[in-house]
Amino acid sequence: MRLRDYLDEHRIFLNLEAKDKGVVFEKIVALMVQNQVQRNSRDFLAALRHRESLGSTTINDGMALLHARRKDFDKLLKAGSPAEFIKIMDEIECGLK
Repeated sequence: MRLRDYLDEHRIFLNLEAKDKGVVFEKIVALMVQNQVQRNSRDFLAALRHRESLGSTTINDGMALLHARRKDFDKLLKAGSPAEFIKIMDEIECGLK
């Protein structure tokens, strides 16, 4: 199975404007409810926040793989524009500078 097999046009959110990850989470959850992808916005928002509290999902400048473990949700989604996330490399001195 390929990644594109999991993607759906109702879970690709283009031109999503947000300045921080909290707003990103809120907007994505609201759009998922609006598109009938997710029903319980409060629980899903809490799950995203909990997962992010365990460690940043940022993997590169402008890219984050937001995810949360949920029994009632097994789909992927994509946002169209980057938002500021705390980068783990900014917090760890790795001696490469």
